[in-house]
Amino acid sequence: MTEHHLADQVFEPGKETQSEGVSCIPVRMNCRGSLKEIFGFFRDFQAIDRLVRIEKAVLKNDSGLSGQVAMQTEAVIFYRPQTPQRAKTSALDASGKGVRNDT
Repeated sequence: MTEHHLADQVFEPGKETQSEGVSCIPVRMNCRGSLKEIFGFFRDFQAIDRLVRIEKAVLKNDSGLSGQVAMQTEAVIFYRPQTPQRAKTSALDASGKGVRNDT
């Protein structure tokens, strides 16, 4: 939100839940800015390395019609938690160390 110069930022995560190996966190987001800034934020939010479902998005013009829009959004972010062994293996693979092929 800061990258897109949005004002009155609120990013409030809810209680994390898990089901069948997938975790999800509901998130409430509020801010103000121009439509260009808000849609830039949504574009970047869509590109994060997680599955995101937008539950509700409300955009309201300000009463002075100055071009500022208030955004209220409810979203859910899904991810698979890494097991300690899987996280360790991924870290070794990413560093290039610990992976040997002597054949």
